[in-house]
Amino acid sequence: MIALLLTRREPRKDHSLAISAFLGIVLLMAVGDLTEVMYSIGGWTFPGVNHVVAVMMPLLLLEGPALYFYARALASKDPVRLTRKDLWHLAPFGAMQLMTIILYSTALPHTMQGPTLHDIGTDLSGPLPPERIITMLVYLPVMTLYVAMSIRELARHERQKLDYFSNLEGSSLRWLHWNIPLMGLSWGINLVLLGDNLLFNQLNPSPLVSVLIFAAWIYPLSFMALWQQPIYAPTRRSPAVEAEMDASVALPPPVSIAAPPSEGAVATVSSEARYQRSALDGERMKRIAAKIERAMETDRLYRNHALNLRNLSDHLKVSENYLSQVLNDYIGSNFYEYVNRWRVKEACDLLTNTTIRIIDIGEDVGFNARSTFNAAFRKEMGQTPSDYRTAAMRGQVPEQASVLRSPRTEAPGDA
Repeated sequence: MIALLLTRREPRKDHSLAISAFLGIVLLMAVGDLTEVMYSIGGWTFPGVNHVVAVMMPLLLLEGPALYFYARALASKDPVRLTRKDLWHLAPFGAMQLMTIILYSTALPHTMQGPTLHDIGTDLSGPLPPERIITMLVYLPVMTLYVAMSIRELARHERQKLDYFSNLEGSSLRWLHWNIPLMGLSWGINLVLLGDNLLFNQLNPSPLVSVLIFAAWIYPLSFMALWQQPIYAPTRRSPAVEAEMDASVALPPPVSIAAPPSEGAVATVSSEARYQRSALDGERMKRIAAKIERAMETDRLYRNHALNLRNLSDHLKVSENYLSQVLNDYIGSNFYEYVNRWRVKEACDLLTNTTIRIIDIGEDVGFNARSTFNAAFRKEMGQTPSDYRTAAMRGQVPEQASVLRSPRTEAPGDA
């Protein structure tokens, strides 16, 4: 699976590199199981390999960062590149690795008669060495932290995808959102089994239980990771082009000296505050909103099934950040809802004035699935496309005022 992830062709490799690192760490930790099996059948008697395995235990503390960077790479619009600030993710591993080497080396003369490292879930014939116990105690909070950070990245993606895509098919990461708790549950069960084996020795489960728990999350994660493609295409613009696009609309506002606002103007100042935090004022937002509307009404960009915020940015020569700000703060809608209103608006016209099949209408106006078309249409019009056509044939066409909310014509603070 690692070989397939690293060799497949894709527009960006950061997510494949991250999950390959995670699977590689899991694979290395499985070497402990291999040495245990080989010792048990008498097929491997060289003790040196076991000493290498003994100091590999802190690698567990790299599973969390690798999982986090995988979630971060999938949820990021631009490829994730590691920086010096990311080195702090290696701190728990580095500290535990140093401590493990020191503790294990001091006990080395007593460890030459056989394996001293046992993987979680295997039969523990003797007490665990102190470095193993300390690593497991550190591993639990560290892994919990990175699981929480990974879920936070996935939640961020769920919010931002509505501001970026006009069709959501293929942008969901719910499989990973559910697989991460499954991994946590499996680790928790294995820790319970380990604790019972060390302290109480009451459960005495078969070693196959641990193997089955491991398979329950590693197989789904591996195959879904291989299936998962990059959600966001890498940017094709240089920083200089981005700056030029920003400068085209972000001219500094004229400087004027005004008297302190009166008590009655406090509400107006408050309403303008969010615009003054950026390079856009109300008038520039109004111009960008008009450009967006022309792109939809005249150029009919919404008919493009794969339309996203970057496509609109390329078409209008306006940066994605400004477009997103205008859509959310000025027009009052995220990108997904705004584009689909235009699609529903044209669909209403085609349903009323033509006999084109409903499924073809949905495809013509930009929806790439009938279920998505029906859901968006029902949300805006309160009924399905077929019910709307039936009502239109009877002369009972409902009002379409809710289909598209036009941008406000006044600048902030004029109302």
